[in-house]
Amino acid sequence: MSCRCHGHHARPRVSLDVTRPGWRTATVTIVCGGRSATVRPATLVARHELEGLGVRLVDIWSASHLTGDMTDLSFDLLGEGGYRATRNGLPALSGGLLSRGYLVLETGRVEWDSDAGLACGYRVKGLTMLIAQDAREQH
Repeated sequence: MSCRCHGHHARPRVSLDVTRPGWRTATVTIVCGGRSATVRPATLVARHELEGLGVRLVDIWSASHLTGDMTDLSFDLLGEGGYRATRNGLPALSGGLLSRGYLVLETGRVEWDSDAGLACGYRVKGLTMLIAQDAREQH
């Protein structure tokens, strides 16, 4: 998958002056098959990632307690301002890729393991929602 960010691959280091206001109380809504759940990522086990303290997307999905095998689902990410990668021509992510992504708590940005090979468009700023659907329904 090629990147459309025109060579801007350097990831900025997080500093305290770019902390997302209210990140400790921010929530992410998870939607799957007409059901939804709300998760507060700051309450989950976090670990130090390259960009700061982060919570794995797979852990956010698990905390929702929604039914469905991640490998049978595809995911879209909704960020602040209504940004969605799929609206910008990128395909929904396979469920297996959620284990490669994390939400940086200090900034609210979704980042990916360096070897995930994903386009920059999946680095969603201000994650507000994970939208899951049956991967077999994707075209």
